Amino acid sequence: MNTLQMHVHGDACGDSLTLRMTPKAMPQLEIVENGVHHYKTVGIQELLKLLDRSLILEQLKQVDLRRTRLTSLPERVLALDTLESSSSLRHAVTAYVPSFDYPTLYQERVYCLRYPTLVYQVVWEETTQRVLQGRLAVALDDTVRGTTALYRYPFSNVYPSGAVCWSGLHETTCALDDVQEKMLFGFLQTPNNRDLFGVGHSQNSPYRDYPAFLEAVEAEHGVRSEWLIPLSSTVVEWHGQYRV
Repeated sequence: MNTLQMHVHGDACGDSLTLRMTPKAMPQLEIVENGVHHYKTVGIQELLKLLDRSLILEQLKQVDLRRTRLTSLPERVLALDTLESSSSLRHAVTAYVPSFDYPTLYQERVYCLRYPTLVYQVVWEETTQRVLQGRLAVALDDTVRGTTALYRYPFSNVYPSGAVCWSGLHETTCALDDVQEKMLFGFLQTPNNRDLFGVGHSQNSPYRDYPAFLEAVEAEHGVRSEWLIPLSSTVVEWHGQYRV
């Protein structure tokens, strides 16, 4: 059964009007006037007249505007979606960090790696301040725009879709402008393993052994562009691929 609440004008109309519709019966009106309930079955023509006299048409003419105020955002934001439902308010944010040097721990050895420009995305819930999703991709340039082409993250623990495989992700609680430090660098600070790494899976380099790959990146002072696998999507296209 579907119920539609309406308020109508005119002397013949009650204080409130409830329309009840069922698959096998005519529409029925419940009219509340001065605290007294009246019931009336109406035909289609009369129903259309009631709808035309109601506030529904007036409300449809009004601009449907809802303001969501974000006091702060991470640096270098490229795209932002606000996802609002009756139970939650979430923000999908895509931003980037230019190429940088960062230590990576793998099997008790620290590799000093030059990371390419990283494009990251989080889905962050405002009420709980939790990071619900995290994704990573790579760009070739230090300045990234919406039309920039993206590549797979060439190291380990990231799925081909960009989803981060990290147990600490859903334990991350922070302000929205702190997600870069808490999600991205929190992930990079975690001791590494070789999960989801492989030639043709995460990168195109000739190195099948993960320590050999890390040594090559360290020696080359970065990841060669020919070692990267294109994602066949731009930043804007990749941004829209988050899961609600």
